[in-house]
Amino acid sequence: MRPWLPILVSLVLVSCDKGDTGMDYGILEGELILADGPTATVVAYKAFGVDRNGKALLYFTSSESATCAGVAEFLAWGEPTDPTALFSPGHCNVSAVLSVYDGSEVTINSGEFAVTWNLTCVLGDGAWNWEERGNDDGYYWSGRTWSGGPDTFTLTVSGGGGDDFVADVEMNDYSGNYIYESFDNVAASGLVSGTTLVEWCDDMSETPLLAR
Repeated sequence: MRPWLPILVSLVLVSCDKGDTGMDYGILEGELILADGPTATVVAYKAFGVDRNGKALLYFTSSESATCAGVAEFLAWGEPTDPTALFSPGHCNVSAVLSVYDGSEVTINSGEFAVTWNLTCVLGDGAWNWEERGNDDGYYWSGRTWSGGPDTFTLTVSGGGGDDFVADVEMNDYSGNYIYESFDNVAASGLVSGTTLVEWCDDMSETPLLAR
């Protein structure tokens, strides 16, 4: 299975890390509300990032046990890896790929095509199981999985180049679908905002997402 990168919603900023600046940063936290009823919690306990060749990749995970190496392996698109340590049941993960980044602070707004988002929610109290699906054997969530991106957002990123990043996010209104089920759009809503310290992760530098 190819990794589907994560998601979110109405957020509260919670103090969690001071980083090298001594400044308090927060985590993304809230609830995504899908148009057809289901909800999913967003608590981005860990965030990892890297920039290379003028691009940057940020990955926010809902699992406190996630590691830089584990995220890099999941994003490598090689042999399928068990994502259990990266996702919490009923929660969402999120990724952002900046197509142009030189280490200077940059702000990107909706309508600009300088960032590609992927928000992924694993719904319910399921588990990741190995399944044989023809040419796409791999680990699949036993419940439903919603994946999409924000229609309205502002993203400000600074740092990197071997140091931690700081990411300030605000987003609202989303388009997506239940992957493996249908391409029909299932909209979602909820304000997402917060300023987060993103740990530098050199292991992520070879991910195909940065080669696009």
